[in-house]
Amino acid sequence: MSFVDTLLSTSRLVQRRVKLCTCTGLERQLLNELESLSLKFNLVSRGKSYVDILTGLDTIWSIIQNSRICRQLYIHVLDPFDAENPKHFVNRLNQADWASFIPFSHKLPPPTIKVLSSNSKLYHTGMVRNMVERVINSHCYRYKKMQGDELPSFMKNRGYIPLCPKITVDINNNNCQVLADASGDLSERPWNKLSIMDDRMVSSASSAVIQELITGDALSDSSQTIFFLSLKTKMQFIQIKQIRNLGMLK
Repeated sequence: MSFVDTLLSTSRLVQRRVKLCTCTGLERQLLNELESLSLKFNLVSRGKSYVDILTGLDTIWSIIQNSRICRQLYIHVLDPFDAENPKHFVNRLNQADWASFIPFSHKLPPPTIKVLSSNSKLYHTGMVRNMVERVINSHCYRYKKMQGDELPSFMKNRGYIPLCPKITVDINNNNCQVLADASGDLSERPWNKLSIMDDRMVSSASSAVIQELITGDALSDSSQTIFFLSLKTKMQFIQIKQIRNLGMLK
């Protein structure tokens, strides 16, 4: 069971900040895909290889199930903040609602924590990881003291086995993001592993190309489009054009 299911069972209407990762240059196509899926969200920010939105958990689950351009989905444990020094860093971590992301129980393993640091005062990743672990352990201790060490009743009644998410702490130019991995690598599709074809295009990139070809005027001028595509993708392009000529793509 994903921790997203746990959130859906407890706080379905809560709006959460979500980071959607994709290939560089496909940010606009990702937003277009979300709109085409009729999903409700508010755009917070947009940068190289990612889009940040504010949305509910039903939309989060729908993106995980239906998006082909999103490569990975993270939920912000708390809003991004400036990590000025270790004391300020720990104080901000303590403001997070860790119990909403991590099921505190001795029956479950602790979350995996990954730390990335670039051009920041908090450059020692091992020290940062230790601080995060201490904060999570303190929240776990207080939770168990007040609520007990058993899993929530709705998990036991439904036979749920919750999984702790992977926590990523990304500190870049002293700006810190604490992210919970809600999807894993969405480009790891079963048909990729079964295919005997080599050098396969990443599914998010190919989906964006197809979307542009179908909705735009790229098909009317094949010479411009084929110039940017590999030999293998040329064959896919020709197949798409043939299908459209047969009236299967509107």
